[in-house]
Amino acid sequence: MNRYKKEVEHPIQNRLGGELVCALLIHIQKLKLDTKTAMLELNQILKANEINFVMLATLPAFFLSLILLMFVRTWFKGDKRAQGRGSLDRLYRAVKRHAKATGEWPSLRHDIINLGKPGLQTAHKLIATSRIQHFYDFLHPLSDQH
Repeated sequence: MNRYKKEVEHPIQNRLGGELVCALLIHIQKLKLDTKTAMLELNQILKANEINFVMLATLPAFFLSLILLMFVRTWFKGDKRAQGRGSLDRLYRAVKRHAKATGEWPSLRHDIINLGKPGLQTAHKLIATSRIQHFYDFLHPLSDQH
């Protein structure tokens, strides 16, 4: 600090042969080198994370295209897997409590689930429907039970 004060007091002499200018130039070169080093490290980090940035940028487009593909597939195939399921679901919920009370729930549940299976043959579905209609006592009106 003393050297700096001395050299500041004599600017003309300092300009010709002082160490202050040389020290400032060295300091500027060091700052320049540190800045370049930091920029190179930052560049390496960005290159290493480039794949992450690309993946992150493509995720929304990927999910949108996946949803669009599902809609197009359903539209082209005329997907009929869920047809009729609404009435079976209503039946399932409507009879569950009564069937549990009579102890008939496990077999009735099995029959309702069989009706909803798309691969089950029509003959088996007719048998299940007939069984539901005639076998379960709590489904019969009071006039039929007497």
